[in-house]
Amino acid sequence: MKTILPIRSLIFLSLTICALAGDEPSSFDKFLEDHGIVVRQSLANKNFNNEPAAISWISPQGGADSTTIDIAIGMNAKEGSFTGGSWNLLPKVEYHKNTDTGSKQDTLKAGFNMTCIFEDPTPPPGQQVWSHYLELSAAYKDDRIKTGQGISGSLSYTPLYAPLHFASYGTGNFRYMLTPRIALLAEHANDLTAGALSGSVTRLKASVELSVYPFFKTHADGIEVLVGYQTWFNQSRSGPFASDKKHQELFTASLNFYLDRDQRYALGLDYTHGENPEDGQADQTVTSLSFKMKLGGKK
Repeated sequence: MKTILPIRSLIFLSLTICALAGDEPSSFDKFLEDHGIVVRQSLANKNFNNEPAAISWISPQGGADSTTIDIAIGMNAKEGSFTGGSWNLLPKVEYHKNTDTGSKQDTLKAGFNMTCIFEDPTPPPGQQVWSHYLELSAAYKDDRIKTGQGISGSLSYTPLYAPLHFASYGTGNFRYMLTPRIALLAEHANDLTAGALSGSVTRLKASVELSVYPFFKTHADGIEVLVGYQTWFNQSRSGPFASDKKHQELFTASLNFYLDRDQRYALGLDYTHGENPEDGQADQTVTSLSFKMKLGGKK
């Protein structure tokens, strides 16, 4: 297991940004809100909308320095409503990079998400109700380490038994939210190897994320715990995907300490075990301290 703790650099950067940001919304924050712009770690689906973008500087003893970047930028371009629900269209760009020699990653994705939310328009006062998220995603993908250029798409379903607001379950000072998801994914790419044949893969995916706020009343805006598990079942594999395992999985856990009242900037202690074929993340086990930011959208 590799441990990444670039403490001095992260603390210096975090304090500098927070000193400039302050607690009052800036003109930059208002610009993001007015244009519906959001910055997160990923915008692949509903499950990841709470995870802030992350940057880690890696300085292992006896090894070369490296950097990891996970950032996604989206813009709510269009939204509307229909009988029994609402919908929105979100163009997005994502970039995931790891310069470590043993687990290199360099993936760019650009596309859109279209989400339909089905919910009771007149729920009984004070009662929790079911909400259903159906999400279609399509993107151009450039994986510069493994699969090359291609396209990817997914159709996913997420049920929520709660109102659409922060920390829906629990009582008193302890609140949590559980977000399950199932999805069907497909991807086609040309391969990086000269003369190699292009290929494709179809996947079934299941995932769940647990968001915990252990001090909801006293530090609701300061401490957040995110635990996630994703698993992929590859049904067909060819070309650059032929070497993918039949079953792939990823476990993540994050402890985030937000540095401002509006949950824009944070220091995060992250644990990652496994691989993510969607983002080109190699199989690895890493503990890291990261600087994070979550801008725009609902916190």
